[in-house]
Amino acid sequence: EPVLGQDPDFAAPSAGTGGFAGALTGLAPGTTYRARAYASNAAGTGYGATILFTTDETIDLSGGTATRDRTIEAGDRQVFHFSLSGPRHALFTATGGAALRAALYDGSGGLLASFDGDGDFSLGDLLYAGSYELHVHRTAGAGAAQDYTLAFDASTVAETLPDVGVGASALVQTGVGVRGDGAGQVLSLGSRKAVAVRGVATFRNGGTLPDELILFGSGGSALFAVAYLGEGGNVTAQMLAGTLRTPVLEEGDEAVAVQVSVVPNRKKLSKKKGKRTVTLKKTHVLSIRAVSDFDPAITDQAAVVVRTY
Repeated sequence: EPVLGQDPDFAAPSAGTGGFAGALTGLAPGTTYRARAYASNAAGTGYGATILFTTDETIDLSGGTATRDRTIEAGDRQVFHFSLSGPRHALFTATGGAALRAALYDGSGGLLASFDGDGDFSLGDLLYAGSYELHVHRTAGAGAAQDYTLAFDASTVAETLPDVGVGASALVQTGVGVRGDGAGQVLSLGSRKAVAVRGVATFRNGGTLPDELILFGSGGSALFAVAYLGEGGNVTAQMLAGTLRTPVLEEGDEAVAVQVSVVPNRKKLSKKKGKRTVTLKKTHVLSIRAVSDFDPAITDQAAVVVRTY
């Protein structure tokens, strides 16, 4: 280990009595140093107490993973900086049996996770884009230097996946887990003699990133009146405007259900044919959509098709 104050030698910025400060430049990253101050005069040279520190290191996680083999002494703290360009499920593990403690901080210094068990550790968290610090340290007086291996794993992308299903009820749904396949996300409802029909649209987050979903539903026409009913009552205006939001949904959470009610205009859809009254065959298609609040480019869509006969 380099020993500051002997080789290399960092001179104080000025001479004189009292306290002094000097910048230590050109130190290698991730390197443990011992340092001590000294002063010389006519009476000789006197040395201060030896201090121990390890310089910080920046870890490149653009490839998702990295490892470091380190030695850590009692009382030392080793700091690793890293940045993420997007949400990741990150895991940091130390192996080797050293008596370690650890703490994970965000770029503002907020504590996200910690380990105080004096041993191998495993810290995992969902991290968003930004800068972070992982601190690894040992308590003072904990014995001789110890070796350990530190593994960084931020290779698992955390993503949100809006998932729309439609069906005759909340329990009977089609399109759940289907994305980008219009044929697999359609509910067909037949209206005999222009009677009202109902279906249910459900909204889930199939991804691993917690997210609110913004819900949209298309409206009716001169021949079909459309209404949307949520848990709290009529939400038609919000669905039409695209302002209805789900709570924050995580993977595995219960779906949010919205009832879809379509009422054909019986008067306009009825026609005399001799002595009989027949119902005109017309079709109305409703587009049901969910948009990620985290990334509005991520969406899922289903359709409700109503046919009169």
